Amino acid sequence: ISFNKLSDYFAAARPVVFACRDSVNLVTQARAGLTVPPQDPEALARTLGRLADLPWSMRPEMGLAGRAYVERHLTMQTLAGEFERALRYAVGRGARSAAPGRRAA
Repeated sequence: ISFNKLSDYFAAARPVVFACRDSVNLVTQARAGLTVPPQDPEALARTLGRLADLPWSMRPEMGLAGRAYVERHLTMQTLAGEFERALRYAVGRGARSAAPGRRAA
């Protein structure tokens, strides 16, 4: 699943069941749903059962938490700022790695 899709799911304000191996797990950070190991159909079935067994009020809370995460952390302005910082970092690294008397590409 791409990051864009995950942010779209969050924006829909519905709980997410996400297969994830990453140590940085946005679903857990946002409290927006549940995660399962990738390519584990039994774990997926158990997790969907856990989601179904949650108190009715918790599922909308998870969805709204995902939506709030998008509004707080994934706005165009926030992402543009992150992109600018990444570019500045990359340009700075390139300048440091250039040979003396040569400009970094």
